[in-house]
Amino acid sequence: VLDPGMNTQDRDRAMDGLAGCSVNVVAAYATRFGKPGDTALPGEFPRVLTNLLAAKTPVVLLGIGSPYFARAFGSIDTYLASFSTSSSSETAIVRALFGEIAISGKLPVTIPGFSAYGDGIAVAATTKMNAGGSK
Repeated sequence: VLDPGMNTQDRDRAMDGLAGCSVNVVAAYATRFGKPGDTALPGEFPRVLTNLLAAKTPVVLLGIGSPYFARAFGSIDTYLASFSTSSSSETAIVRALFGEIAISGKLPVTIPGFSAYGDGIAVAATTKMNAGGSK
């Protein structure tokens, strides 16, 4: 787990631990909103993400709270945007990544240099869940 508040030593140790991963999933949160398209990320997070994207391991970027993170980091393998930072949205993102629920949606905005208004995706769930939420 990488956190923007980590000191340099802890961050570098965490980055070293990613070496054996087959894919890296990065959640970028927009907790304060400026002008539309603002992709301000705290601390060293932009540099860390840029380094991850430059490596050979695929990166899944989760834009939580804003769809505009993709614009700042153009070489993303997979991008999933949620316009909400609520805990139910976070749970839905995790369930979607694990194939427990379908992924669908269309952008209500244009992300210059990345996606046009109305671009979207529809992916069926791949894991069958029981009514109680268990496999």
